[in-house]
Parts: sequence; C-alpha cells; structure tokens
Amino acid sequence: MIITWYGEGCFKVQAGEISLKTDPFEKADTGLTTPYFNADVTLRSRCSFGEEERKEMVSAVNSGVFIYSPGEYELKGITIRGVQLVNDDTEFLDTAYTIQWGDLKLGHLGHIHSIKTNPRVMEMFTDIDILFVPVSAPYLEAGDAATLVNQIAPKIAIPMYYAVKGLTRKADDVSVFLKEFGVSPEVQDKLTTKKKDIDQHEETQIVVLKAQSQT
Repeated sequence: MIITWYGEGCFKVQAGEISLKTDPFEKADTGLTTPYFNADVTLRSRCSFGEEERKEMVSAVNSGVFIYSPGEYELKGITIRGVQLVNDDTEFLDTAYTIQWGDLKLGHLGHIHSIKTNPRVMEMFTDIDILFVPVSAPYLEAGDAATLVNQIAPKIAIPMYYAVKGLTRKADDVSVFLKEFGVSPEVQDKLTTKKKDIDQHEETQIVVLKAQSQT
C-alpha cells in the first residue's frame, strides 16, 4: 500500500490497481494546489446539507464511486464504514470512516472536533493499522489529538489538517502535535508499507508526510 498526502485531509491510497482519495479540495478554499488525480473511490468526510452545494460537490468528482455520508459500503474489494460525527457546527454533515482493505484497516477521522461527544468513534475504530488524525484547531487540538491516538492505539498515526506552506487558513504547525509524543520523525514524501511491516510495531509510530499540494 502506498499513501500520499496532498494537504488538509486529502490522501491518495493505492494498493495494486485500485486507488482511493479522501477529502479533495479546491485551491480557492485552501491556497493549496488542487489535487487533480482520479481515483476508483472518493470519500468526503464533510458535506453541506444544502442540495445545490451537494450537487456541486458530487459533480466535481471526475470518475469512480463517491461516498459522502454514514453507512456501510462494499466495493472494489474494500469495506468502508462511515459514522456520523457530533460537532458544534450543524451546517455540515461530518463523517468519520474506517476502511478495511485486504488485511489492512485504515481510519480517517475527518473533521472531528471533540472526543467526548463522539463515543461511537471509539466503538468503531478498533484494531486500526493506519489512522489519519486532525491535529490542529478548528478540529482536534494537538493535546486532544494525542489523547485520541493513544486511545485508539493504531500501528501508525498520520497527522493531517495542520499548517503547511501556502495554506491560507490559520492552523498550528505539526510540531505542536509531535511534542505531545516527544518525537521528531523525518518528513516522508509518501508511505509505502504492508501488513507484516506494520505488525512489527509494538507502539504507535507517528509518520509525517510532505504535502504534495504545497504552493
């Protein structure tokens, strides 16, 4: 499996000929270069309740299957489960996903704001191999993100939604999150891994990826 990060919550996950994209964005909204790659499956962890906004979001996906709400989905040999997040902002439908792909289980926490208001996440996010976790306000702050990572105890945790070059919204640097763990890993262009390598980790490994959409 190969995992590439494009900034914010956007990842490309590739295994064999199948690819999955999470949370694509537009440069006008973020300041980061729009990730224009196609994927067999696209997940969105946040969408508007407005019908016109939702139609626009759906039409922006060029190809493949598009998932943007809670539920259970089986496609392309992948099992995806989405759980609705309880956040203060009621303008959006927010969803966290687990992705069972072969012998690897991934978790994408999307726009989670609070641990306490989302007990169902803990029920669903068990035996996670790779966790994508927001680590800066306005989503989870670094301390809460670290607490949640420790509770879920994935083999690998990959931070997202933090400050990178070109990002126009205010966000903390990833170092604030890393300080919670007392680590300073080297930034990687991408993560290439497989189950037998992941299972060698006795403790959670923090992996920091370079944002490919930095301007």
